[in-house]
Amino acid sequence: MDNFDLRKYLTENKLTSNSKLDEIGDASAKAFKWKAHPKTDWGGIWKGTPVYEYTFTTDSGTEYFAEFFHSQRAADEGKELYLFQFNTTEGDDDGGVRLTWEEVPLRIMSTVTQIVKDFLSKHPGTSIQYHADENFKGDTRRAKLYMAYIKNMLPSNYEVIPHKGDMIIQPKGSE
Repeated sequence: MDNFDLRKYLTENKLTSNSKLDEIGDASAKAFKWKAHPKTDWGGIWKGTPVYEYTFTTDSGTEYFAEFFHSQRAADEGKELYLFQFNTTEGDDDGGVRLTWEEVPLRIMSTVTQIVKDFLSKHPGTSIQYHADENFKGDTRRAKLYMAYIKNMLPSNYEVIPHKGDMIIQPKGSE
C-alpha cells in the first residue's frame, strides 16, 4: 500500500469527472423537501426578536429545523444580521444534540443550501452568522463541508469571512 497512487486510482476508475467527488459543495445531491414557516417571535426576555424557521424530514424520518434569529445587537450597530443554526429536533439523553449517523450529509447540505438561498432571496442585503460544531477539539471537518457548500452557492455579490470562531455570509463590501 506504500506505492498507492490516488490520482492514478481516481483516473482509472473514472472518478475525476461527473462523480460524487466533484459534487461535494455543488449542492447537486437531491435535497429533501423543506418548508418555510411564518416569522415568529421568541417571546420572554427575547420579545421582539424575529425568528424564521424552516423544517425538513429525511427519508428515515429524522426531523430537522433550520432557524434564522435576528441579532438585535447587530441592528443596534446599524447592521442587518441573522444568526443561523440547523439541527435535528431530537436531543440526546443529556439534553444535547443527537447525532443521527444517517450518512446522508450531501443531501442534508443540499437542503440547507436551498434554505439559506431562499432566506437570502427574501432578505437581500442581510448577513448570516453561523458556527460549525466540532466532534472533538480541533475537528474542522464539519466547518470544511459547510464552507465547500457555502462558497459554491453564494450569489456573486456575497462573500464568507471568518469572525471570532464563526463564519459570516455577507454582501461584498460590508464591514
